[in-house]
Amino acid sequence: MTSTPSEARTPPAEAQLLSYVHHLSDARAGQRAVLFHLSRLQRHNRRDTHLQIAANMLEDVVRRFSGRLFVLATGDIVLICKSTRRKTLDGAAALIRYLFHDDPLAQHDDAAGDFCSLFDLEADYDRFLAVVRRLKEAQERRLAGEVVRRGDAPPRPRRPLDPEHLADVLGIINRADLSNVMRRQAVWSLVPGARPQRLFEELFVSIEELGQALAPDYQLGNDRWLFQYLTQALDRRVLSRLVRDYPGLAGGLSLNINVATLLSPEFAAFEDYLPVRARGKIVFELQLADIWSDVGAYLFAGNLAKQHGYRLALDGVRRRALPLIDAGQLGVDYLKLIWEDGLLALDTDEQQEFRLALEAVPARVILMRCDRAEALSFGHAAGISLFQGWYLDRLARD
Repeated sequence: MTSTPSEARTPPAEAQLLSYVHHLSDARAGQRAVLFHLSRLQRHNRRDTHLQIAANMLEDVVRRFSGRLFVLATGDIVLICKSTRRKTLDGAAALIRYLFHDDPLAQHDDAAGDFCSLFDLEADYDRFLAVVRRLKEAQERRLAGEVVRRGDAPPRPRRPLDPEHLADVLGIINRADLSNVMRRQAVWSLVPGARPQRLFEELFVSIEELGQALAPDYQLGNDRWLFQYLTQALDRRVLSRLVRDYPGLAGGLSLNINVATLLSPEFAAFEDYLPVRARGKIVFELQLADIWSDVGAYLFAGNLAKQHGYRLALDGVRRRALPLIDAGQLGVDYLKLIWEDGLLALDTDEQQEFRLALEAVPARVILMRCDRAEALSFGHAAGISLFQGWYLDRLARD
């Protein structure tokens, strides 16, 4: 396909960024910028699809704060927006960090700015301009043929899952009996002074045990998008098992599922078998990264699932990402918030901001991974009454 003259003259993102920063020279008041150093991620996390999902996840901030977004040739992303609070940008950074949580870059403390750098352009304009100039100069050197070589992280003990070996792993999983790696964990309704009441049970496959039992030579979670493809195969196995083993659905049940699975022939076959009255007992749990990879597909699949009587849950949300997620627009019935010990260290202002963020969520919030009593106390103080975790399981048995 040939390019039109106008397409051929489109300047690279680095040049557009420098031009925009020059434009802000006399209008820098209230402007903030974040440079996400995604070029420092491991190679398998820097694919175009990964970067596009990261950019999609920042679009809400761009719209709300008259922002601009630049995806550079290296994979770095620059977000510039006006009249936004530092905490909002910290939340956006936490959202992108969560997207790449399996990469070493996103796992350690970012005090040195290894994952991202924040600039207040009223005070840091000259420093930011110098950074942007260096980015453009580096891109020009690359275009001139200079190759900058970067070393990869040390090899992992187990072989990373790659496209070449994905088919082998899928074949093993499709032939295996998954009964030994399937687990159930309840979501409980709990108010102070009362015993936990079971709301529904989550049915899931223990990925760690699956890898140890069926694919010990591979590290299944090293590539998020290959792993997502792998979980789609697991979705199909779990649905077929439900058809065989859980025809009555005596209690409520939740399933981790991919958007693509909801639109698959296997799901249509599952629906044909499932009694209509049982649909209201099923909750489908979806990951934010999967939703953002194709929002249009999710909105279609989610609306269809809701029309058919199912309920939806947004799984694995962290505190800093909470203000950036429009649960109402996504149409979810539940939002599963990850318990972190750092919640106990929130100061008074942060606690108030957290409560306000919770109050703004139209869905019911489930505090998940509650393995200690402090999680329940904190959740109750924040107005949360739904919990999931081993501590609740033990409490219900006592």
